[in-house]
Amino acid sequence: MTLKKFTIFGERCSGTNFLEELVFLNFDTELTWDYGFKHFFGFDSFEGSEDTLFICIVRHAFTWINSLRSNPHHLIPGMLKDTQTFLSHRVVSLDESGKLIRSDHHIETRKPYKNLYELRRVKNDFLIHRLPQLVKNYIFFRYEDLCDNFQSQMERLTHFLPRRQETDFKLFKQPTWYKKERNTTFVPKSYHHISIHEFYKNNQFDLLRDHEEFLYKDCNDRILVKFTS
Repeated sequence: MTLKKFTIFGERCSGTNFLEELVFLNFDTELTWDYGFKHFFGFDSFEGSEDTLFICIVRHAFTWINSLRSNPHHLIPGMLKDTQTFLSHRVVSLDESGKLIRSDHHIETRKPYKNLYELRRVKNDFLIHRLPQLVKNYIFFRYEDLCDNFQSQMERLTHFLPRRQETDFKLFKQPTWYKKERNTTFVPKSYHHISIHEFYKNNQFDLLRDHEEFLYKDCNDRILVKFTS
């Protein structure tokens, strides 16, 4: 199967830019936002999307929340007062002009998410369970698998997209580019602004418990060990 276009869905700080760069580098395809922007999805029609590959990506909850705390893209300043406020505040996102991003509202209720726990549960549920029923061509990645098993994860995309060349997949071109900046090589970062206790002992984590076990049961301890040792 060879598709003409791809799109990427994933929450902020989940590796969407990283994945986008890898696809462009290794596959001869075009990016489209016709079915929603990468972070703000679930509101658009998928009619006519048969020629498009929908690529979805998630990141481990604990490393994701810490990355988002360091890079709170589009989130209002009122959410950033302290850790408790960040975790419990209703989620309000603004664009560069200060206009409310309504496509970052709850996919079902169309109201702001009560907090980031609810946002993660609802958005990931859409990506993992609902979207595959709505589109013809779909593939799902975990950010950690891309980092740990790059070649095998890229190989999965060959079932949908035409490769640029029949050699090992490239992680970056030379000179390197990352997030549109020249000579900025991707290096996985480690953020630790929110502690394990603060994140997992929050009473709202129950919204995520079963969901996270489903996603990361095979590697949860391995990912968290560096934060507890």
